[in-house]
Amino acid sequence: MLKRAHGYWRRLVHEYTQWRWRRYFQRCHTQFDAWAREFSSSDAQVLLGMHFHKQGGVRNHLLAIQRHSTLQVLLVPEEHDLQTPLGTAFLKENRERFLQIPPPRSAIAVHTHVLPELIDWAERHARGRLRWVHTHHALYQNEDGCGGVLPWQQELNRAMLHAAARCDICLCVSRWEQRQLQEQFGLNVQYLPNGVDVTAADRAEPGRFRRKNRIDGDFLLWVGRLDPVKNPRAFVELAIREAETLCVMIGGVTRQDVLREYGLETPSNLILLPQLSHVDVLDAIAACRALVVTSFREGLPTLVLEGMALRRSIVVPAEAGCLDATDGERCAAVYEAGNLDHLQDRVQFVLREKVDIEAGRQRVLQEFDWRVVAGKLDRIYQGATLS
Repeated sequence: MLKRAHGYWRRLVHEYTQWRWRRYFQRCHTQFDAWAREFSSSDAQVLLGMHFHKQGGVRNHLLAIQRHSTLQVLLVPEEHDLQTPLGTAFLKENRERFLQIPPPRSAIAVHTHVLPELIDWAERHARGRLRWVHTHHALYQNEDGCGGVLPWQQELNRAMLHAAARCDICLCVSRWEQRQLQEQFGLNVQYLPNGVDVTAADRAEPGRFRRKNRIDGDFLLWVGRLDPVKNPRAFVELAIREAETLCVMIGGVTRQDVLREYGLETPSNLILLPQLSHVDVLDAIAACRALVVTSFREGLPTLVLEGMALRRSIVVPAEAGCLDATDGERCAAVYEAGNLDHLQDRVQFVLREKVDIEAGRQRVLQEFDWRVVAGKLDRIYQGATLS
């Protein structure tokens, strides 16, 4: 009797699982059909993607291009599709169908980033029809995975390098990446930096962040995620050392993460906040006493550029992406990456001394303002090259 009941239960679980999968695939097909109709009938001039992160630097980069371009830019997938529970799954589960869809008649360019789905589509449809622009983002390295470069990271590296070699024009967001691609891979790459939405930054309200999170007084700010390359441990250890200084981490790192990953107790002066909207992050930057970056590697960190635009004191590691952004030590206090003593020294320096915060603002306005960058990008879409 018990054995029969157990077998019946296993059958129920199996049938329920099968039903869930059928329902999932049906939802993917339904959403893909609706998306494909919108895509084909669009009057877009530029196809931009893959749009796959619900927050973060690449997402902000894509949204800013769409916002500041004078051309009609269509995100692939669109924002309303990305925000559904399926996210990008409806495209991935219909990959072969996606590859068969021709571009809208109005399209003149496709601009690819990171994920292979749109890269593969561009390779099939762009030649002789669209200008294929590809922006290269930093390759995954050993520190980006717990056991070295993970298989999915290797796949993204392969896709990015493949696109860089096959596209009509390859852009990269930092000088150091430009040199790397030319020297290590023999690729002809042009430099066009990340932009900063200065108008959005200027709308930041420090008081709004303080009220929402009940934070008073000066504080050090860190923004990132639980990721080895972002090195959140260094900021936790800094907070332990700077026991009299309020420290705030944005990005979803929890007390359990700190204990499990680092074997450390979260100090009482460290406030851990979840992932926040871009508006909330800008408010936090505007409110902080100093912005601290602890990453082992960055492409060209938009976070740092936003701190410069908001005239904040900034502390960054001596790594190429950060130094590209800050022009070395001209716009930030720089510490030796991985050296906690030096990090603490540079933080104490910016808390103690009057630093030149106007230089960073002017650097952003001259080189990194999206109103400048987007104009260059529009000309590239229409056939120009960068001088």
